Amino acid sequence: MSEPNADDTKAALVIDDNAMDLVIMTTALERAGYDVTPATDGDMGAELIVSRKWALAVVDLMMPGKDGVEVIQVGRDGDPDLQILVVSGSPNAPLIDAAFRAGANFHLTKPIELEELLNQIGVSSEVGPESEASEASESSVDPEAAEAPGEVEHTTTVVAVGACPGDVEMGCGGVLFQHRGQGHNIVIINLAGGGDPQSPIAASANLATDILEARIESTGDRASGVVDTEAATSVLQEVFEASKPNVLYVPTTSSDRASSVECHRVALSLAEGIPNILAYQDPGATVEFSPQYFVDLTPDIKRKLEPVGLYDRFELKNASTEMANATALFWGRFAEHTLVEPLEVVRQGGG
Repeated sequence: MSEPNADDTKAALVIDDNAMDLVIMTTALERAGYDVTPATDGDMGAELIVSRKWALAVVDLMMPGKDGVEVIQVGRDGDPDLQILVVSGSPNAPLIDAAFRAGANFHLTKPIELEELLNQIGVSSEVGPESEASEASESSVDPEAAEAPGEVEHTTTVVAVGACPGDVEMGCGGVLFQHRGQGHNIVIINLAGGGDPQSPIAASANLATDILEARIESTGDRASGVVDTEAATSVLQEVFEASKPNVLYVPTTSSDRASSVECHRVALSLAEGIPNILAYQDPGATVEFSPQYFVDLTPDIKRKLEPVGLYDRFELKNASTEMANATALFWGRFAEHTLVEPLEVVRQGGG
């Protein structure tokens, strides 16, 4: 392990193979003042956890490579004082007990809630961002200073960009439902086929976003299916500047649809300040599509199929309940779950 340095009291390591959970925990820790380093599997986590002195390590129990218990043991052997928060997808008592015996200090069960995570940090992180504060009693705390964080509270906003209506619901509708369950604001933007508000497909798109409790922005002519780069840029700039999104979902560039590739390109050209960007499988995805994350849809597949089903009557190539279910089953073969949404990582946990 490296020698301590001035930034050690703000250094947090988050290890989780689930994209959404990693985004949620990174966002919460950054709000609490931590400098977060993400890791996406147990092998990477085991290497990083002994690479320097950390104030806090958050470790998922079930991951590819080394599991959470092994990573915790490595971390505890390297630093007896490291504060370790373990997270799990289910209340598996024997596995959680093994994590505590390996050296975990605290435990949270998914789905992770921001406030619950921040409360745990407050309990467990005496070596965290507030480590230089004295151990004074509550009566010595300045009430105005204590209330200050509430004045700058920021709700996570998630933006999902697609070419045509139905693309977003098909590609990442399940994970958007999970974001909404965390209280995040959702904005869906269709850039190549949702511009006519009087069209039947626009009506379905509006109903779909109502189900997702999202806001929708659309431009483009469905008849041509071409992205108007100038109009797309204008819409994206307006949304990004107004909402300051924490997470952006875009179609994969491994697609034979020029509109999807252009959506990806334009969105990324304007997304410099967005810390987390993931690409979903769009209808034109080729064999080059190579997801690193698989979001468990097993408990949420019916919720995903509801907005997708609004497009069934149009007999679209890009959106149908039959295709959505088949896609979730196909990618489930590569993950620990039966039904999943696959995602490529474009940018994860940046500043």
